[in-house]
Amino acid sequence: MRTILKIAFIVIAVYWLNPMNTDSNPHQQTLSQFVSLNSTDEYVLAKFQTLENIHHLFVKHIPYTDIPYGKIDANLSVMVHYRYHIKLSELSYSLNDDTLVFTLPRLYLMTPVAHDTSTLSRKCHSVLLASCKNTLNTLMTEVSSVLADRGKDHKHNVYDVAAKALADRFDAFMKLNEKPVFYRAIVVVFEDENTPSQRVFRY
Repeated sequence: MRTILKIAFIVIAVYWLNPMNTDSNPHQQTLSQFVSLNSTDEYVLAKFQTLENIHHLFVKHIPYTDIPYGKIDANLSVMVHYRYHIKLSELSYSLNDDTLVFTLPRLYLMTPVAHDTSTLSRKCHSVLLASCKNTLNTLMTEVSSVLADRGKDHKHNVYDVAAKALADRFDAFMKLNEKPVFYRAIVVVFEDENTPSQRVFRY
């Protein structure tokens, strides 16, 4: 039974990570798929898109005093595409009666986070002797780290989608290949949730 599950997941990962190109030679196609599979253990299950705003208010003071000599109010906004994946090597499973249980230690954020540069908007307002140029340049260098932190904060939004995607893809593969039905439900557990929960999907 464990051998069947292991083979099933390898084939599922190959299929979803490398959609078939009907114009390719079948032998070349199969080879390229397995080479790609061996080069990565990442299996994307969920995507989350949102418009992020990065805002900073800087007040400059005369050295060693509390006397302000300038203020900068800067804001960056950009459309961000967060992608979350699991590592197949970390996936464990068990069959309890007619329930198949998948357990994963964590859901990962893919970094660097992808963002649409065509949607990037930069606004800045300075007062007195402060300069916007350097501030905006500084914000641009911080975008990657800021989005990585926010992506981790957004992770709670995608656990449900990721769990269902994993269960649905496995079930679809089994049905498509006429494998014997040995389960009536699939349970997915992510152990890195603040309060780990069992998501049950019946088939």
